[in-house]
This record gives sequence, structure tokens and C-alpha cells, in this order.
Amino acid sequence: MSHPDETSTPVFVSYSHRDKKWLQRLQVHLKPLVRAGDIDLWDDTRIRPGADWKAQIDRALASARVAVLLVSADFLASDFIQDQELPVLLEAAERRGTRILPVILSHSLFTDSPLGRFQAINAPDKPLEQLAKAGRDKALSDLARTIAAGLSADPQIVAPTSNEAAIGGVPERRNGTAAPQHRTQTLAGNIRDARGDPIAGVQVSLPAFGRTVQSDELGHFRLQVEASYQATVELMARKPGYRTHEQYATLGNSSLGFTLQQAEP
Repeated sequence: MSHPDETSTPVFVSYSHRDKKWLQRLQVHLKPLVRAGDIDLWDDTRIRPGADWKAQIDRALASARVAVLLVSADFLASDFIQDQELPVLLEAAERRGTRILPVILSHSLFTDSPLGRFQAINAPDKPLEQLAKAGRDKALSDLARTIAAGLSADPQIVAPTSNEAAIGGVPERRNGTAAPQHRTQTLAGNIRDARGDPIAGVQVSLPAFGRTVQSDELGHFRLQVEASYQATVELMARKPGYRTHEQYATLGNSSLGFTLQQAEP
């Protein structure tokens, strides 16, 4: 039996108890990553009788580097999820790059909610409950691959320079202004077509940094650059047969998602 250690990536699962059967299937698909010690998977079934359940949830939320959201109408209707879990996870996504990975279980108002800006593992119009078993397992295995692909993508803080170390890690000031503190920043996500299917072979670039990568067979991409924390950068995505996509993005976002439109003949 494996035990999580400091190298395991904390993964928090947010779900409605009415969707517990989907949690159980998710646990099956993520078990290989748990067994290998790659992730520390946390959901409220780990809370033991007599434990301070609220404190345990708060600790798990505070440490989460990946959040899997099992989205359904019941999920969106849950006051506890909306008031206690999502605000913490959304703030973590903005402040420290926690990855938000929605899995759409049923038809709901997901795309009209604040969560709609996050690219879901499966298309909102193809919820798991509507798919055959093979399709459901494919979506959950895609989720497992997405998590595995991002395990090495967490931003790493660059060690302070000698000047910073001399003053307790505070960046050196120039003309009374703190110099920008640079670190390895990650920008990652996935690309889909208008039908919600992943697109492989898309050239994704950050022109200002001269960095380009290619999306994999699941439409995933990951870029890493040395830049100031949460800097706003221009991103460009190109592939023959599709319109060029340009947008601004915030470094540290590991759940970026967008759709490429096919070029007109």
C-alpha cells in the first residue's frame, strides 16, 4: 500500500453526494497514480468518524494543487460546494496556479456559471451520464492523463540572488522600487474543435518569449518561461485548416482551454 509523501501532488475532488457513483469510478481511474505515489487523492470519504470534518476539508482545500470538479445540476445546487469549496479553489487557481479540471456528469448550467471559463475534460453537451461505458471510461482516463501530464508543470520559485539573500529574500530595490521577482512560470491547457474534440499538432507559442510547443493527441500543451509572477502574456495557436487563435493569458494558469475554429474554404 502506498502512502503520500512530500513529492505527491495533492488532488482535491469536489462533488455532490448524489453523484457518489461517479466519485467511485473516478477513484478507480486515478488509482494507478495514487499507487505510484504521484498524487495524494483527497475526497471526503477519507474523513473518519469522530474527526473534525470541516477542519480536514479546509486543510485539503488549502494544499490542493489540482481540483477535480464532478459537475452536475446537483453539484451546482449544493450550497456547501458553492459557498465553502469553490471560492477557495478559484482563489487558489488565481494566486498559485491550482489546476481546475471540471468533468461534466450531466446537463446543467455549467457554461453559464463562473466555472464555464475552465475547459472541461469532456464537452458540456456530452456529459458522462449520456455516454456509453466506453465513452465514460475514455473521459475519465483522459482526466487521469491530464493530471499525469501536469505533474511536472508546477511553477518552481527561482532561488534568490545573493543580493536577495543578503536582505532576507526581499528583492533588491532599484531607485526605491522593488525589482520584479522572476520564477519559472507555467501556462498549460488544452485545445478543442467546435465539436469539443481535442486537436493534436497545434503550434502554441508565446511570441514575446520565443517559446513554441505542439499540442499532444489529447489537445494538451504546456509552456514554461522565466517571468514575473502571474504576468499577462500574448498566446498564439496555429494549425493548417484552422483560424489562428490569439489571446492574452495569465502565467501560472494550468487549466487554460480554448476552441479553434476551422478556416473557411
